[in-house]
Amino acid sequence: MKTSKKLFLFILTVSSFTFSCKKDDPNGGFSEEINNIVPAEVISTIRKQGMTIYEGKTPPQIEGIYLFSDNVLSGSTIEDDEIGEIYADYRYQFYEQDQTTLAVKTSFRGYNSKGQLLSEGIGKGSFISGNKNVFSVFSEEHTTSSTGATSVILTIYSGEYTDTGIKNFQYAFYMKDKNDPNNDLIDIGSTRVFKDGDGLSEPMSNLRVSFEEGLKRNSAQTVMKENSGRY
Repeated sequence: MKTSKKLFLFILTVSSFTFSCKKDDPNGGFSEEINNIVPAEVISTIRKQGMTIYEGKTPPQIEGIYLFSDNVLSGSTIEDDEIGEIYADYRYQFYEQDQTTLAVKTSFRGYNSKGQLLSEGIGKGSFISGNKNVFSVFSEEHTTSSTGATSVILTIYSGEYTDTGIKNFQYAFYMKDKNDPNNDLIDIGSTRVFKDGDGLSEPMSNLRVSFEEGLKRNSAQTVMKENSGRY
């Protein structure tokens, strides 16, 4: 099995960050907290892979749960990745968003074509940027896999908030560091970018897939990777 396609199931994701007392630029750009999470060179690398990243300090209120499907690989620095491949669906939750500090919490679950849980995580300490209806969310995630591998991963989510869901939703991640004795994870410095295949991530009532949804998904014989696509 190719390293970049290996399944990565992790138990819990916890974001960490460093605060700065420097006053934010009121005219735009990123907050100091975001600059401390994701270095400018990483943002540049991810943008070169096709990710749209929004700056600004007046983002929309995006709290809610959204379905990310089809989960299409749209950019990668990994040599044997195939652009256009479909990976597991995700449900992303944004909550406890603070428009003053620009802090926001995140959680997610990924499911295979049978509606079975592949991966899940909780982020604490993420920050949001953007203006009007467009936004980006930044997080540093410390993860532990089911095989015991640990990693530090920088994650970015972007999109446009609308009354019917998030339009042109994307997410990307960058492998910052890892302790991976079995070489289960992608290499340090690698990035992947994904987009919602139909261009709209609809709001959902919860993070779980119901029994009926699992049956429907299985009967449709959706072609997707049986791994999460993450890490």
